[in-house]
Amino acid sequence: MNITRKGNRWVLDWYDAGHRRRKHYHTEAQARRAQQQKQRIAAETPPRQPPKHPLALLAEQFAATRAGATPTHYKQTRHVTSLLASHLPPNVPPTQLHPQHFAEFRQHLRRYRTNTRIIYESTVRAFLQWLWKAAHVHAPPSELFPSSRLRQERRQTTIDPDTAARIINAAPKNTAPLVRLLATLGREAGLRISEVTKAQCGDWNRATRTLTIRSSKNHPHRANPANPTLAAYLDALIPTQAPPDQNLTALLSPTGRAINPITLRRHWQTARRKANAPHITPHDLRRTWATEHADHCPLPVLMELAGWTKPQTAIHYLMSRGQEPKRAAVARAWNARQAHTLEPPDPGPGESQPPQPKKTVN
Repeated sequence: MNITRKGNRWVLDWYDAGHRRRKHYHTEAQARRAQQQKQRIAAETPPRQPPKHPLALLAEQFAATRAGATPTHYKQTRHVTSLLASHLPPNVPPTQLHPQHFAEFRQHLRRYRTNTRIIYESTVRAFLQWLWKAAHVHAPPSELFPSSRLRQERRQTTIDPDTAARIINAAPKNTAPLVRLLATLGREAGLRISEVTKAQCGDWNRATRTLTIRSSKNHPHRANPANPTLAAYLDALIPTQAPPDQNLTALLSPTGRAINPITLRRHWQTARRKANAPHITPHDLRRTWATEHADHCPLPVLMELAGWTKPQTAIHYLMSRGQEPKRAAVARAWNARQAHTLEPPDPGPGESQPPQPKKTVN
């Protein structure tokens, strides 16, 4: 709790329940009196101790056991188990839990999306299974917390060039170059938003017309060939005498500093709302690139260009055109003999294609 002067006002800053509070006063004496009053109230008020459920300590043990050395998994598991303990009656021990005790928790889960609810419910069932094996509860998870039988939603949104151009034109003048950089690198090269913020001037090779993509998921860097649209954009964007380690976002930022993915995503969402475009994210640009390449690119080549290590990730992008096109695309991808070339798409119904001579690759 401190007092600072800003202009002709005195500002009192303090923290209440983890949130920063601020109040302005005309004179320093008023701010001092308010500070003393708040300190006196804080000294007389005992700290609030929320009632802990008996499952709280068990939830910490389960989170540490399940997560292991992964901080992300520990944080998510700890959040879900703490959320469960906060919605259970505090005076009910674990050995007396019944399905009706989870009604409030199920009602709270309705505010989340379907995919998030599936993850939370699976974490709760794993936690109850761990308690049941340790004899902390009297019934298995299938009785205490039965599954809601939710179906996972596959979000496949592609962005057409007109929509992307409309978002770029609607962006504010100072952030429009950054939005154009994100749209071009995402849709024409399949970069993640974190990879866009890591791109440097030296990554573009004018001689070989390839773009080196610095992976953000502990994967090796990859060099992808650029199409004419991407090559023309990078030639006009990057000066010839630019330092190789110059960040592209710093080159276009009004402040001259590199920006992080959170700021770049905020610029994209601001432009999207001004353009009255549907809810499309920057990662949908990568989805569009992968979906367009999935129909005529062998699966090993697509995995190498996109920086994937598992075929299941690549097959996920083939689902936007239905099940039958997906099966056909997967069959073409796995049966492709020439992994270093692009395979033309299959002819549609009623169309004929002249037989192509087979080429052998040594």
